[in-house]
Amino acid sequence: MDFGVPKNVGKAFDLYLAAAQQGNPVAQCNLASMYFAGSGIPRNFSEAARWFQAAAGLGDAAAQHNLAVMYSKGIGVAVDYNKALGFERLAAQQGYSRAESDLAYFYETGKGVPLDYVMAYAWYSRAIAGGDTVASNRRKSLARLITPKQLREANALVSQLSAH
Repeated sequence: MDFGVPKNVGKAFDLYLAAAQQGNPVAQCNLASMYFAGSGIPRNFSEAARWFQAAAGLGDAAAQHNLAVMYSKGIGVAVDYNKALGFERLAAQQGYSRAESDLAYFYETGKGVPLDYVMAYAWYSRAIAGGDTVASNRRKSLARLITPKQLREANALVSQLSAH
């Protein structure tokens, strides 16, 4: 996107850092993303986790989801499925479709939670409604494993999982 100024990653970093230090969660999340990707700066996963944590604490759903991914894969932090699940749930409850899909996967595989195909199907359904394309294929695969009764339960549960 052209904003009428030349692209300057170094300047963007400086501006995000200044805003992040003042407590702006969007800037914190963007700064974390720069550290995570090594975009114009050396890649630093622990700094990415630190800034995602700051933004997540202020309710930023993207930061919560990204931090969940880091905890579930041990990127810049120790693997901790309980923390990953907690952050994924926070983002999913805000209607962040990628988090809804990943939360469904936790339930489908039993990582950090008891295996629960009904919850998995319901969260995949929420993610699909939010536009997540990965969730559609996962839900199709899951549909082959659940009973008609579980399918009815899952469909009834979807409305209860509505974003708050």
